Amino acid sequence: MSTVGIVLAAGKGKRMLEPSLPKVLVPLAGKPLLGWVLDALLPLHLDRIVVVVGYKHEDVIAYLGASYPSVQWAYQNEQLGTGHAVLQVQPLLGECDATLLIVNGDVPLVRAETLAELLTHHRRKSATITLLSTVVPSPDGYGRIVRTSTGHFEAIVEDSELQQHQRAIAEINTGIYAAESGVLFDSLAHVRNENAQGEYYLTDAVAIAAEHGHPIEVRCHPDWRQFAGVNTRRQLEELEQMLLSLDNPSTTTAGEHA
Repeated sequence: MSTVGIVLAAGKGKRMLEPSLPKVLVPLAGKPLLGWVLDALLPLHLDRIVVVVGYKHEDVIAYLGASYPSVQWAYQNEQLGTGHAVLQVQPLLGECDATLLIVNGDVPLVRAETLAELLTHHRRKSATITLLSTVVPSPDGYGRIVRTSTGHFEAIVEDSELQQHQRAIAEINTGIYAAESGVLFDSLAHVRNENAQGEYYLTDAVAIAAEHGHPIEVRCHPDWRQFAGVNTRRQLEELEQMLLSLDNPSTTTAGEHA
């Protein structure tokens, strides 16, 4: 079975205050955010890498052609959520089953070995979908990973839907997944956009797969800094500082779940 990397890179990034650039082409230490993510995927020797483009897609496609000619792209005409973005890759794959490695295009500090470990865990556990999680100092605003009393996956609960006793949970969903394409696409076909944003969420597909009895795994990584995203200029500056310190041993608040 083939392994396909999917990079979600269609967003506008309006809070970045760079109207001339799509978010994923904003530079971090001289390299576009998307370049950092692709450089983490290339050492894995995946069968294919597909970048889902949208806002200013011509610029992103030109960048790929010049810097990553082996990388394919899929066009998301309307930005209707992460689930809708992943569905744009389905026509490229056709009827072929594949293991999908899904990564956001704005997490430039993620490491190749972290993604490789996720795939290894996913295969070792014979999972249908494996989420990559981490424990953060301040989880407010993030979707939380709710586990059973035995430590297994129970649900992803968005911040706005948390019950009071769940607010102390600091383990969050990073938005990085390994998933078997057949089940994921089938689950995405049943996702509805009945939410305030009118979007189709990948997390809803995970919930649907779990409801149908498919095995869901969570791999908790101890270094939350690798999954810090970029939404503002201030966060970009913070990531530049993290980039300098990421090779140093870090004090973490999370153990790694096997």
